[in-house]
Amino acid sequence: DKKISCDRLEAKALWDIGYTDQRTGGEVVSTLDSYLTSHGWRKSTNINDCKYGSIVLVSKNGTSGPPYHAFTVVNYDSRSGVMTSYDEGAEWRIHSSQPFTTTYYNQSLIYGVYNMN
Repeated sequence: DKKISCDRLEAKALWDIGYTDQRTGGEVVSTLDSYLTSHGWRKSTNINDCKYGSIVLVSKNGTSGPPYHAFTVVNYDSRSGVMTSYDEGAEWRIHSSQPFTTTYYNQSLIYGVYNMN
């Protein structure tokens, strides 16, 4: 159906830049944290660490709940709270013009911001 979920998008992007040792079928939201940190990605729980290429995991309860969504940051303006990202996983986002711009994500939702070292 040419649709891709949020974690499939991240797994494919990681595969394309050389992370080919993923689990069969690619990493999923629940395994991205351990996969990224075990491969040297620096984890932060501060939304202000978002920058071009960051992978972000969000949770309904921030760091105290399991992640349920993932996306890749294109740009984040901490003054306005506007984030532009490659963001899939919901029908309306899949059909939106990508990269997608939103003010939906905030510090209380951040499970982790991951940047390459």
